[in-house]
Amino acid sequence: MNTRSELWAKQDGFDKTYPLLAHLLDTVTITGALYDHWLREGLRDLFRESLGDNAKSIVQCIAGLHDVGKASPLFQLRPSDKAQRWEKIRKTIEESGNYQDLGNTSIALNRSKDEARRHERLSAYASQPVLPSSRKPASQVWVHLVLGGHHGKFSAITKASDTKDLLEDLDYGGWTSAQHDLTDGVLTACRLNREDIPQKLDPTITLLLSGLIVLADRIASGEPFVDGGFTLLEEFPDILEHPHRWVTEREKEAESRVRTTVGIYSPWETEDAAKQAILGDYDPRPIQREALDAGDGLWSLMATTGSGKTEAALLRHSTRPERLIFLLPTQATSNAIMRRVQHAYRNTSNVAALAHGLASVEDFYQQPLSLYDDEAGQNPSENQTDKPSGLYPSSFVRAGAARLFAPVCVGTIDQALASALPGKWIHFRLLALANAHMVIDEVHTLDVYQTKLLEELLPWLVKTRTRVTFLTATMPSEQRQQLISAYSQAEEKLDSPIFPSIDVVTEGHTDSIPVDSLTASMTIDLRQTEYDSLVDAHVDWHTQVRRQFPTARLGIICNTVARAQETAQRIAENGETVLILHSRMTAEHRRQNAQQLLDLLGPNGTGTNITVVGTQAIEASLDIDLDFLNTEICPAPSLVQRAGRQWRRTDPQRKDRCPGEHQKTLTVTWFNSDQSWQYRPYLAAELKRTYEWLASHSQLIIPDNAQEFIDSAHVNFENALTELDMEALTEETLKLMRAESNRARITDALTDRASVGNFTALTTNNPADESTTRLIDEGSNGRFILGSLESTIPGAWHGTAEELLTLSSRDKATIREVLRASIPLSLPRNSQRKPRAKEEFIERLKAISLSESRSLLSGYYFVPDADQFYDSSIGFTGPLQNS
Repeated sequence: MNTRSELWAKQDGFDKTYPLLAHLLDTVTITGALYDHWLREGLRDLFRESLGDNAKSIVQCIAGLHDVGKASPLFQLRPSDKAQRWEKIRKTIEESGNYQDLGNTSIALNRSKDEARRHERLSAYASQPVLPSSRKPASQVWVHLVLGGHHGKFSAITKASDTKDLLEDLDYGGWTSAQHDLTDGVLTACRLNREDIPQKLDPTITLLLSGLIVLADRIASGEPFVDGGFTLLEEFPDILEHPHRWVTEREKEAESRVRTTVGIYSPWETEDAAKQAILGDYDPRPIQREALDAGDGLWSLMATTGSGKTEAALLRHSTRPERLIFLLPTQATSNAIMRRVQHAYRNTSNVAALAHGLASVEDFYQQPLSLYDDEAGQNPSENQTDKPSGLYPSSFVRAGAARLFAPVCVGTIDQALASALPGKWIHFRLLALANAHMVIDEVHTLDVYQTKLLEELLPWLVKTRTRVTFLTATMPSEQRQQLISAYSQAEEKLDSPIFPSIDVVTEGHTDSIPVDSLTASMTIDLRQTEYDSLVDAHVDWHTQVRRQFPTARLGIICNTVARAQETAQRIAENGETVLILHSRMTAEHRRQNAQQLLDLLGPNGTGTNITVVGTQAIEASLDIDLDFLNTEICPAPSLVQRAGRQWRRTDPQRKDRCPGEHQKTLTVTWFNSDQSWQYRPYLAAELKRTYEWLASHSQLIIPDNAQEFIDSAHVNFENALTELDMEALTEETLKLMRAESNRARITDALTDRASVGNFTALTTNNPADESTTRLIDEGSNGRFILGSLESTIPGAWHGTAEELLTLSSRDKATIREVLRASIPLSLPRNSQRKPRAKEEFIERLKAISLSESRSLLSGYYFVPDADQFYDSSIGFTGPLQNS
């Protein structure tokens, strides 16, 4: 066969060009390793059901054809590049005698034409020579979509006459013949004929295959694997004439390469080992026993705080050998759960990723990547004892959407919701979600915008038979109906929820299973004050309780950062030990304080005479135990969550810290106002309804009162009565409209009637921005690096802006150090009244833009001498736009 050895696929970073056929066969081999070792069994079943007994070979073949379009004059000849190496490449191609001179006016050499310049489109035409208009059924041109999308975007024909002229020139010039020869080489390697490739394919499989090819291409293109190909060519110069042998020779190396890049999931050795790792010596609780028996579908657990929901999710996960994606509402809660997941996996060996904007400053990434790093070209030893233990990072999955591909990924919910927004590589993200068990904790914290985005994702997870677990201590009935209906694909109205319970959704049917729960009663202590006196009320409460219980653990949760800071500062002035946690702190400051909280008040903490002050940052998934809690009025679901930080565990020392206290007291500080802005960041109507329920009850009993409490405080069209209710509904409706406008129409691309246009609508020129998964109404978030020469700011950068601008993406250790000084700040909106509000805010900080940086710091500002704006105890103090 003609291997077209004159054509190349890789040359950057190598002493010589790498043959195009070699790269195609490398991708075939890597795809085989991914299919056998990385894909979960459920996805392999889907491929087999759609493609038959030859499923694996067909998947490998299509992946191998992804770069056939590189056999084109514009890619191979680079006519505008006059460097000596290109003169040599062009001479080799010309002397092969296989190609005709097309002349400078040929459309095939016109860089302004996307059809000629984008080799992925030429790969699509070479393998399926049709002109796919937007209206063409996707099932009929699936090969075109899969191959044409491997650089991140699906595309349709734009100008048919140009495409026809291009294909005619390629045929005349001998390039079409080259593409045919390369295609034959891939088919031979996979032991297939052209007739074995099906004419039609279900759109769900098309999306899965599109993402898989992106992953295979990235791994096969890595320098270590290409180096292995060069070595094989040196040992067997004629091996490309035997494509199947090439694949056979490289299979073992391919598996090793997959293991060291994306990672291959390593489960616990036995069911008993999993239980021991997750529960220790404790027997499973009722919900945890249910988790062990859970099968396919959606498993939505609504149970009291502290009932072992996290462990239940991990136990459900342990019943299948598949990847885990564990998602939470905030960076702080993600960091906390990551530590618990690490503990559970301590006796396994798995690549893992912590996925959020400031993950690189966390302890997990302090492990040296060189220990077992794919970028260093180190492959895992065959000796099992040489493998790392527990969870460890890998360069391949350290950033961006690739983090979702780690065998164990813990991150913010934004990582998944970005997959519900149109963007480049959306099929790459969707594959990652489908090839895992996806756990979403604190589901109730999703607002209507985020819930709508999640609703768009759920049909995809159903189509791909992806196991999904929801965890929450609360969930409004309306949100429950919306999400379960999206997964079950049934419009029937659900029965009223039972609290606590598990909703099990499989094959369109929903069962609700009541579960046993310990009853927790708390006395409601409502304290009224004025809006301007909230801080005074908190300090007075603290003084009163501390006087009576000198060694108790006290907590105060405020709804704004400014009040939390002022409260903490005034209490500290009285000589109290205060720990504060909120969003306006450097990443290092938050990390230090969160760790101190866990050390003092966590499962093994023995802290006494301590006060915790914070915002919503300590509301969910932070495993701390307080004796007394004072919280500002907040929505009912959040209030239940906040109450869960109090008397969280059975603590024999509590009787010494709180003598005479036999039942916890939940103090709720509230105020009455007609000014909606004073209730921010929440809706005034929700807070007033929460107050009305609390005022009519002397106790909050969990689980007895939980669902009634949550639903009574939720505003909807049926119960809206007041002007504030209508204001809340208007705001929620606007968020829904934004979600409807912004979302990717994934569901439209999954139907039998899906068209090419439905696929192209999913992708844009830019990757989905994780920040757009949340609506920020009061200005936009800016990211800043705080500088200080005096070391008063935790984690501060001690260098200059010029030093930051010299950093590149290779300076990982230094960038990690810089990000310890990062902080998000709300930027004001420019308006007619204040047309330069944003710019003036930045000028007041004397902030320097790092937009010219060659690293991820390009999205940040640097604030030199930031000490004037920062207090080492309470965080950033100004200038502020929102309190």
